[in-house]
Amino acid sequence: CLGVDAQAFLEALSRARGGEAEARGAGVGAAPAPTPTGLWTSGTVRGSGKNVYVAPVSGEPRPLAGDLDAAIRDALAKERRITVVAAPPADFTLETSLRAVEGRVRVRAALRAGQGQALWSERIDGTLDDPFALEDALGVAVARVVEQRLLPAGGPGSPALRAIYDEANAVFERLELTPLHGALATLEALSEADRADPWITTLRARLRMRIWLIQGAFESDAPIVAEELLLRALDRDPTIAEAYHALGSLRLAAGDYQAARRAFEEALRRAPTLAISHVQLGMLAAETGHLAQGLRSLDVAMRLQPENASGALERLRLVALTEPRAVAEAEVLRVRESFGPFASLSLEVRLPFWWRDRALAGAVATHVESHKSGASWEHAAPFLRDYETGPRPEWVASSYAGVAKMPIIPRRRTLLLMVAAEHLAAIGAVDEAFGHMQAAADAALVDVLWLDRCPALDELRDDPRFGRIRAAVALRAAAVWS
Repeated sequence: CLGVDAQAFLEALSRARGGEAEARGAGVGAAPAPTPTGLWTSGTVRGSGKNVYVAPVSGEPRPLAGDLDAAIRDALAKERRITVVAAPPADFTLETSLRAVEGRVRVRAALRAGQGQALWSERIDGTLDDPFALEDALGVAVARVVEQRLLPAGGPGSPALRAIYDEANAVFERLELTPLHGALATLEALSEADRADPWITTLRARLRMRIWLIQGAFESDAPIVAEELLLRALDRDPTIAEAYHALGSLRLAAGDYQAARRAFEEALRRAPTLAISHVQLGMLAAETGHLAQGLRSLDVAMRLQPENASGALERLRLVALTEPRAVAEAEVLRVRESFGPFASLSLEVRLPFWWRDRALAGAVATHVESHKSGASWEHAAPFLRDYETGPRPEWVASSYAGVAKMPIIPRRRTLLLMVAAEHLAAIGAVDEAFGHMQAAADAALVDVLWLDRCPALDELRDDPRFGRIRAAVALRAAAVWS
């Protein structure tokens, strides 16, 4: 998890760029967007990516021209991927003229590429007795054209590097190890300068994290390496929402739910349409007992990014917990069709125990065995085969006995304890099931929805032990939002 030194680094970085950070334990402080006005030095804004020359505003009255010039520069300063240069040449030139007649004012603004070709123009009308409205309207127009014309959705500024980034980012949305390894190898083979691009650095970290999680999230230096990369990316560009989200994912894996929540919220402050952060916040909401809120967040995420595999998998889990089996089975087929045969396997291996269906256990085992990838869910095949052919309670119990001490991250350990409890409950090993539920509660369990709705636990809910476990988990779940 993020240590004190790394937390102090983020806070110092935010303060140096004009922002504020509030230390909240070991998590990422929820800081407002950094104030850009302190970045001016001799008429140039420090930044990276494309550069713009702002030509002096022409026309009368001159005081208003000066105010409009300041409004333009303020709007540009808020986008750190744009550098405002003091003099041409530049990638782009922004020209603005002003004309006033009998109290009425017309402002014309135009953006030209380096060779002079016009890319955009706009006319703004106002009055001399309300200059602030003109300033605001011009600032909004400039910010909009920068976002729409100069800055494609987050990524490297270089077109060639952007193409590599987009291809690797598309692979990231697939839950298949071989393509993920290939995408990471492609990025690692770039030149040192290209690897240091903050967007490339962020994606390198995210790919490493996804591979590590799919392979079982065993204790290793993988999260430390990923965190270092993310901090380096934020050092270069503190506006990258994906980097804050990835830090949140590391906190989530470590079972630090409050810090994870704050990091996801911080990501959305920087990029309100970042679908994956909506997914993770929706997942946390649903797990902690706020099902309607969780479903809304997931619906928003899937509208923002229909190809988001993580969102589809989480929605499938909620459907399987809360809807009739037929609805869940239809959703499984839809997810497979949309995202490939691996997308829903991490949940599918649990469904036979939820529904007490031994024939389904055999079918899922066959599906797992026919889609070898090296992912951690392949370890479920022997358990599914045992359930299919007639369970051996002693073998099952002994096989799960070491889960609580496995060298894996807290949230993954908690998940395996939940799976063990489901399986043991499904074969009637009640005491062993409660032992694993208690171990999950002692670890990092916040999933009140699972306790309340998982069909595999139906016969356990009247036991006093269940009530004690649920009460402890509910307390931790409530603390996620405090």
